Amino acid sequence: TSEIEQAYHNVELLSEIGKKITANLNIESTIKTVYENVNELMDAMILMIGLHSKTNSSIQVNVMERGVFLPSFDYLLTEKNRPAVWCFENQKELLMNNWEVDYNLYFPEYELPKTKAGETTNSLVYLPLFVKNKIIGVL
Repeated sequence: TSEIEQAYHNVELLSEIGKKITANLNIESTIKTVYENVNELMDAMILMIGLHSKTNSSIQVNVMERGVFLPSFDYLLTEKNRPAVWCFENQKELLMNNWEVDYNLYFPEYELPKTKAGETTNSLVYLPLFVKNKIIGVL
């Protein structure tokens, strides 16, 4: 039970960090700061911030993996097999402890997608980012 309480506490802290970063205009410095802070709480090999783009109906993604920035990319909102899109559209957190097993809980009609950049991770947490109760992206 202690592990579950700690995991829940960490998710709450991530949510608070997400609320704070939405006011920062420099995405790279924000990612770096959040990456460093999150890694003090837990081993987070990858940190992604995706901001909604109305222009091309996508989530524009910036990623730091193992302390290095990866090339940015987009998840189109039509990519219904992507956890980032699910989190954004449902406006709630998504947690997977085992990517290959838990993926089917959220996306039973799809096969596991390939990553667009970097390594595949075994567990992941996606959190919606809000400004004044309006969703603007995902962490």
